[in-house]
Amino acid sequence: MMKLIVYHGSDKIIDNPSHTGGRKFSDFGLGFYITTNIEMAKSWASRKKEKASYILMS
Repeated sequence: MMKLIVYHGSDKIIDNPSHTGGRKFSDFGLGFYITTNIEMAKSWASRKKEKASYILMS
């Protein structure tokens, strides 16, 4: 069976991902978004320069 590795980038630690998180009026609305592109996750994680960056890999 082939594994699919996905990433989520954030400026905070996510203990329990939820589909109700995020920003209501962003491009895609509320949700917990993942990507197969680690560079995209890094970009999202570091978008707020003054905060720490975290990458969740699953």
